Amino acid sequence: MFERQQEILRKRRSGANLSKEVNERRAKVSRYINKKLPAAEQAKIDAENRRKANALSKEAVKGGIPLPMASFGMPEFDGGERFDLRGKYVDEGWVDPEDAKKGGLFGGLFGKKTPPPPPPPPKKKGWFK
Repeated sequence: MFERQQEILRKRRSGANLSKEVNERRAKVSRYINKKLPAAEQAKIDAENRRKANALSKEAVKGGIPLPMASFGMPEFDGGERFDLRGKYVDEGWVDPEDAKKGGLFGGLFGKKTPPPPPPPPKKKGWFK
């Protein structure tokens, strides 16, 4: 099929007039559909069409609809162990050192500032010292 398409493409690019060939093919297909071809030629085309249809149906059965599945626990994919548990930060997670400087999880997101320390109490003057 691919070779035939490439051949047609080469003919189109060469600038050849393909209308005669196209009209001959269309007439042959029309005679086939209306069953006006000779019996031997009609049977040959039917057999070829049947062979191509069988090849397509076998391929469709072979392929099927792919369904996604989790690959962990399947030895052919991960050797039977959880690949997602082999990571460096699996247990504690990774902590960004810059986050600690910003002030925790939300890092002052809501505008709350730490209050300044209260001023020292005033010294008493007079009798009681």
